[in-house]
Amino acid sequence: MKEKIAPDSTVADVVRSLANPVEYVRLIIWNFVEDQYDREAAVVRIGVAGIGVAPNYKIEYQETIHLVGNPTAMRAAQIYHGRSHKKIEAYANQDTRDEHWSTRSMSFAELSALLGDLRKWKMA
Repeated sequence: MKEKIAPDSTVADVVRSLANPVEYVRLIIWNFVEDQYDREAAVVRIGVAGIGVAPNYKIEYQETIHLVGNPTAMRAAQIYHGRSHKKIEAYANQDTRDEHWSTRSMSFAELSALLGDLRKWKMA
């Protein structure tokens, strides 16, 4: 029986367990670009409740809301399905709890570098 993903895992840590690592990382980057996240500030965390075959992931970003006229920065996130890479619009509150998500994240630049490395490795 495979072990669960370590709580501090990133996408780079699970690529060996993915069926198609190049496509998995490419589609995370696609969602990053398509949904117009800030490439300098947003980060990706993977779900750690499974065994790493196609972990769900979330793109986290800062969002400013106005509470009683005062701008307040908050952490927001969009969760994506690990197999289909589509947004998960409805989810249980337990899916958003921090213990279900890695304690470490990857930036857009780190994901892009990982994709380049995976493509080189695949060609070799």
